Amino acid sequence: MAVDVNTPAVYYSPEDYGEGGEVGSVENNIISVEMPAHLNRNLLNRVPFYEPQLMNDGTYRDVLGNIWIREDEKIAKRYHGGLPTYRGTGDFLGCQAVYHEHKILNYGPWQGTFDFWAPYNDDGSVSILRGVMHMPFDVLPHIDIWLFKQGSRGYENTPDSNIYGKDATVKNK
Repeated sequence: MAVDVNTPAVYYSPEDYGEGGEVGSVENNIISVEMPAHLNRNLLNRVPFYEPQLMNDGTYRDVLGNIWIREDEKIAKRYHGGLPTYRGTGDFLGCQAVYHEHKILNYGPWQGTFDFWAPYNDDGSVSILRGVMHMPFDVLPHIDIWLFKQGSRGYENTPDSNIYGKDATVKNK
């Protein structure tokens, strides 16, 4: 199903946004996020298999050279069990990846989830507007299901086809 701006929900499929989803393309059409879309948000998530590496220029980059923002440790501890957590920039805006032993964690309550409103701009800079929009579209639905509905988040995993770089050789700096 496609995004329908005439109803108070967002429903989507990967076919609506191209292969792997065109990250960030949905946010201008969203009115609210109801449970089906919330739980299936990872259909739009695209993440590197291996943890992004810290480069000499101070950026974190995946095996293809894409820049990822490392989450603050307090936030990572609160929402992702203290595991290394990254947010995508540019074409990967809205994507979130969590790593265990330098490989993607793609199941369970600590996995990363796609954000309909990432709290960062395309270039990775903090955005007050995006941060405000992030709360009702991403954080509050998470809290609602985690605390009141299921006891565990119950998100769908990021599809294997959206995890890239499995065959890459990881180079440090």
